[in-house]
Amino acid sequence: LLWRRRWEELSDGALLAEFGLLLTAVLLTQNQSAIHAWFLPSIALAGAAIHIREMDPDSRRFWWLAVGWAAAWCLIALPFQFREPELRRGLLVLATSSKFYGGLVLWGVLLAVVSGHHRDRAGTAEAPEAEPLPVAEDDLPQSTVLVPSYRRPEALLRCLEGIMAGTHVPEQIVVVLRESDGDSREALQRWAMQERARRDLLDIAEVSQPGPMAAANAGLAIARGEIVSQIDDDCVPAPDWLQRLLSHYADPEVIGAGGRDRVHHGETISAVPAAVVGRITWYGRIVGNHHQPDFVEARSVDHLKGANMSFRRRVIPEYDLQLRSGVHHEIDVSLGALQHGGRIVYDPLAIVDHYPAQRHYGHPRDSEALQAVTDLAHDHAWVMFKHLPAARRAGFWLFALLIGQHWRYGLLRMLVMLPREGRTAFLRFRAAMRGLFAAAEGRRRLEEQVGTPVSEVAGEAR
Repeated sequence: LLWRRRWEELSDGALLAEFGLLLTAVLLTQNQSAIHAWFLPSIALAGAAIHIREMDPDSRRFWWLAVGWAAAWCLIALPFQFREPELRRGLLVLATSSKFYGGLVLWGVLLAVVSGHHRDRAGTAEAPEAEPLPVAEDDLPQSTVLVPSYRRPEALLRCLEGIMAGTHVPEQIVVVLRESDGDSREALQRWAMQERARRDLLDIAEVSQPGPMAAANAGLAIARGEIVSQIDDDCVPAPDWLQRLLSHYADPEVIGAGGRDRVHHGETISAVPAAVVGRITWYGRIVGNHHQPDFVEARSVDHLKGANMSFRRRVIPEYDLQLRSGVHHEIDVSLGALQHGGRIVYDPLAIVDHYPAQRHYGHPRDSEALQAVTDLAHDHAWVMFKHLPAARRAGFWLFALLIGQHWRYGLLRMLVMLPREGRTAFLRFRAAMRGLFAAAEGRRRLEEQVGTPVSEVAGEAR
């Protein structure tokens, strides 16, 4: 069973549920006490509840699972703990057993924690919000569209043409180029010379330092708009893209707005519709799915995707140059913006068409190389250590050490992948741990330098 299942596609809750059931089966064959026979299946129950909540927040299967397991535990506990030949005598012993009542107390605590977290998530993450009221174009805030680009001149020009063809044109377009990217600079200058309107809107920033973080900082330094929208150079926005994003800022509580990037692979659009988009679990697991929502209403999220996002200029923090992979910077920026209060909105109808082009910085897309695993694990941990409070950081430590995400294997994921991947599973686990502990060491050194926890330093800097 372990060998045949596609573990990398399961949620963390499903993995925890399967592991708890496996341990339970092992202990039952060893004729262990009922308290053990109850406790470890409860791990499986907690995992199953998390899985149900992640996949279908409104499902009532969790309650059927809870009631069913409570009843089943009484039946299992009786023969395994007391081994009484007569049911009536066994029930009498069970009613006077401290283990029975202790088990009920623990069960109640588990039920309260999981169901309470379920209510919180069902009431915020997945609750649809009303569509924004139509906003007249004259009432839209002034905006800057930021387009970092490197060695993709044809894609860059398609992106700019899409921006200029929109129902609302920004007051400023900032394109950030590397100093060595002569081809893109020449193509951009030819494009700007074709129309005066293009020359009036366009500003070019150049950087020598590689990476999207340095490029974004250079663009922000000359951005004049109240709202700064960012789009990748290999994306083409829909005509109403910018107008839809800006319309959300009529609500003063909104500090950020983003939308869907419809990912094209040839004639195919990559999408497996998902109900949960842009969330970060309490223990630091990142849920993206910005390219494949199964809903059309706008809703609040924890983070946006860099290919299609916008923020009020006053809440955008400086992009963190400590990040290595160039992938998690949008999560860092989203969480940093949320420290100012307010909320971030995801609008699946604010669409850009994404035609993934070759990356000339960092690692290829979806790279399985061990150095890519290390860098992604480092960046994931760095962002979580930077923004999560102490209790949630402890949860992230357990998550990263035991489960992990994608190719960044934790211990349990490594163990269940060993039969199929062999030594590769161990190497991925080791690479992920190297990145995790490198981030922890970097955080410790930063705290020593400033004498303040990283989360507080980040907040003061903003």
